[in-house]
Amino acid sequence: MFFDHIPIISNELDRSIAILEIGCGNGRNIKHVMRSGNPVFTIDISESAYNANRKYDKTDNVFIVRCDGNKLPFRNGQFDLIFSDHVLRHIPDLDECLKEIERVADKENRIYFNLYSKENNFIMTHIVEPIKKYYLNKIPIGALHLLSNIPALILWSAIKLIYEPILTNCKGLYKYLPLADHMTFWLRFDYRIIRQTVFDLLHAPFAYYFSGSDIEDLAKSSGLILTEKKLLR
Repeated sequence: MFFDHIPIISNELDRSIAILEIGCGNGRNIKHVMRSGNPVFTIDISESAYNANRKYDKTDNVFIVRCDGNKLPFRNGQFDLIFSDHVLRHIPDLDECLKEIERVADKENRIYFNLYSKENNFIMTHIVEPIKKYYLNKIPIGALHLLSNIPALILWSAIKLIYEPILTNCKGLYKYLPLADHMTFWLRFDYRIIRQTVFDLLHAPFAYYFSGSDIEDLAKSSGLILTEKKLLR
């Protein structure tokens, strides 16, 4: 799933490089990029950085820093590869953060990040986000974690009772189902992953959604050269 959203070319990790991750959370993505022994720096503004540090405190090439993504404590051009997985869309001043990323990036190398798309996201932009703003953000985190089981069970049931049987037995009909492209992605995951993903979507205080032109404008204003853009379903 990580390499679906962050399409790092495999041989990039095989050369001698310095890597930076923006927004590590509990550190679940570190294992994907530390295998070559290259130095991996990763930052997060929340206390989850301490949880990540406990996971990797005996790892020589992983360095975890708690800091603000808009004020990176690194020198200019320090990193050969920078990535951010499902984090930048939750940063209030994204333009400033991208300028900082551009500053610490080696100009000859690549930056990978993903953002929520405005296209084909009516449910999230017009239903889920307003509900979060006026109701869910006021619920204690533990209660929200339990509450996330409700939409997760609905999604899981739809997958197991509708989408998966039709895909298996009647592929011609499957493409006409609502949200077929999205459901195809979720077919491969168990309930635990689906519930955690639903919780991640619901507990973030806010999430911005971007059109293709928005991303082009962001790249231009922050000094980045947009070399590849693709819509993941």
